[in-house]
Amino acid sequence: MKIISEYFHWTHPACDLYTYTDLNQQRNISPGKPADIGDFLLDRRFRLVGKYVPDYAENERILDYGCGNGAQTMLVAKSGVRIDALDISEEQCLLAEDNLKSFENANVMLYDGDVAPFNSNTFDFVYSFEVLEHTQDDRKSVEDIYRILKPGGCFIFTVPNKWWIFETHGANLPYLKWNRVPFFSWLPSCLHSRWARARIYTKSGIFRLLKNTGFEIKRLSYITAPLDALRFKPVRNFLRTTLFSTDETPIPFMATAIMCVCYKA
Repeated sequence: MKIISEYFHWTHPACDLYTYTDLNQQRNISPGKPADIGDFLLDRRFRLVGKYVPDYAENERILDYGCGNGAQTMLVAKSGVRIDALDISEEQCLLAEDNLKSFENANVMLYDGDVAPFNSNTFDFVYSFEVLEHTQDDRKSVEDIYRILKPGGCFIFTVPNKWWIFETHGANLPYLKWNRVPFFSWLPSCLHSRWARARIYTKSGIFRLLKNTGFEIKRLSYITAPLDALRFKPVRNFLRTTLFSTDETPIPFMATAIMCVCYKA
């Protein structure tokens, strides 16, 4: 890797690296851990994209906003659509580039987490899974996504659901070694934000965020727990075929995430 001025540049033509802002400088906010290749969660997200954006493969330009290791990007890239993948972590971008090296239609980029390095009205479709809760300013990130979307372009994303029993990203709680205390996420925001490693959302909070940005909301729904973290397979398989057999649920307490499908006016 060759370092030039204030940005990094890969010799591989499929990947450009821009400046990187360390999220550890922020109070409590952690960069998070992306899903791994083969996780059930990736297939669930992919099904939901196909369900609510059925023509995504025909779109001219797609962005994976917060691609992590590129595991999710791979599923979309297989359709042959042109896709850009953006992340703030140099380590994750290197992994993504390696995972996507066989896809000529995929482009991986590292940026500073401030303004996406694209012109306004560039993308037909932007998706982002479990990313906004880690950004420095979620409203600013949503506004920037609105900027780079074409008029009528679609934005689909998920964020952690406040009403799930466990804190999905953990918390730096005093005197407690275990960071996933049940019902911690149910605390008032003023208390939750003191120790949580990521933001957490309600449907009404997402609604306000998007409306203030200018998006038209098509759907808000609860996404069922994927249970990838449950390592005991007999119990995991039983729960996936019974309580958590569907991708979406009307019951907030059974959902780890909230999904939104919205459009640029």
